[in-house]
Amino acid sequence: MKAPGAKVKYYNGAIKQEIVYDAVVNMDIGNKDLQQCADAIMRLRGEYFYALKQYDKISFNFTNGFKADYTEWMKGNE
Repeated sequence: MKAPGAKVKYYNGAIKQEIVYDAVVNMDIGNKDLQQCADAIMRLRGEYFYALKQYDKISFNFTNGFKADYTEWMKGNE
């Protein structure tokens, strides 16, 4: 987490003017508009379990019903 009072920045470096947040995660999101709110939550969850080496807990259900398991992806499966 960034220090209290840190500003939220958009992917292009612009500072978000509305104060609608309580904290700012210290995370590099690159310089393109590719990560939206749900993506950020999935990334935080995935990186959390990855750091704990709990790879079997990294799994997401896509809107089409497909279950994406990280352990299967690591084996080369889709």
